[in-house]
Amino acid sequence: MQLNTSIFKSYDVRGVYPTEFDEEIAGKITQSYIKLFNPKKVVLGRDVRESGESLFNSILNAFVNAGVDVFDIGVVSTDEFYFAVGNNDVDGGITVSASHNPREYNGMNFCKRDAEPISGETGLSQMRDMVASNNYVVPNAETKGKVEKLSVRDAFIKNAAAFVDLSVIKPMKIVANANFGVDFEILKKAVEMFNLPLTLVPLNEKPDGTFPKGPPNPLLPENRKETLALIKQEDADLGVSWDADGDRCFFADENGNFIEGYFVTAILAKEILKKHKGGKI
Repeated sequence: MQLNTSIFKSYDVRGVYPTEFDEEIAGKITQSYIKLFNPKKVVLGRDVRESGESLFNSILNAFVNAGVDVFDIGVVSTDEFYFAVGNNDVDGGITVSASHNPREYNGMNFCKRDAEPISGETGLSQMRDMVASNNYVVPNAETKGKVEKLSVRDAFIKNAAAFVDLSVIKPMKIVANANFGVDFEILKKAVEMFNLPLTLVPLNEKPDGTFPKGPPNPLLPENRKETLALIKQEDADLGVSWDADGDRCFFADENGNFIEGYFVTAILAKEILKKHKGGKI
């Protein structure tokens, strides 16, 4: 396939599968990542999309053939991916994801050691140019890379819970819309692990990469309606919804009012600054 350079965005790769972005292109991009950053060990994950498994395998083969060891973390949220990179002795990683984009899209996110994201200014543009000019090829290593499966969910949940005083959580009923990603499963496990007094009302909770209700984007007004309606129907205290890979999270109040993201940012900023006097957001 001829590379369509427009699939390289400011912070990731996104394209329609398989017309703009396929296994061949994913393999070439992975080789450019290896050639540019020379990793010895990486994390590799993916979201729930239909094309994710075959793209994942193409990327995995590129790493293994180049002699790069891989932690296979399977189907995860993008937050879990960055946590896995940041909390293991690895040189970076790739996750196969198209975030909140429609069903037909897929893509890649990249980071370096300590989960430092790779953007256009820190390597992504160079990777694009390497693939476009056929300067991406990495020779096969004499010793292939090793693949080790790694489950990060429990450690991720424990790390997230460490930010919260769990003892002050009051009994609540929460409508939780996963938009067919994995985040309801993560929240449910957190409730079980810490015996939290939360009653969860699931919505679109089973991972499904076909996204049967349309683009998995909770910001779209048409995607808010069933969450807000269910809050009222269940007399819930709170609503929460994620995009397909879980790196976008939005809330609604007990009256079924959607809370814009900038209000949540302000609330979080106020809490964070209590621990960092004189800091800036």
